[in-house]
Amino acid sequence: MSESHDPAHYKVGGIESIDVIRAKLSPEAYRGFCLGNAMKYVHRAGHKDAAVDDAKKAIVYLEWLAESLVSPSPVAWEVRKTDDPVWKWAVITVVEHGKWKEHNRYRKEEHAVEACDFLNKKESTKQ
Repeated sequence: MSESHDPAHYKVGGIESIDVIRAKLSPEAYRGFCLGNAMKYVHRAGHKDAAVDDAKKAIVYLEWLAESLVSPSPVAWEVRKTDDPVWKWAVITVVEHGKWKEHNRYRKEEHAVEACDFLNKKESTKQ
């Protein structure tokens, strides 16, 4: 993950903004959020930032939208160490049947743990 794709200002307080948004919104609202942001970046491409930057941002939101359409609801969140020398810690989603998927990466273990605790608490209130 590069800093340009994952700037530090989205992790103020140790929790990724998208994690808070996804946890707080219903699945339908989260999908609308992703679709709306993708549309925004496509519409403004080249008028504020470089067109290629806007296109890349739109793609990220479309990937999150697609992921939300095919991924089963998480049953748990965990922190795992990565091989990346900068983004050393990953929060993963543990889904049905023991399968897992990486959700986000963090530079510091305590930020990953904080995000993981937040997501697990939110998940437990849904059940």
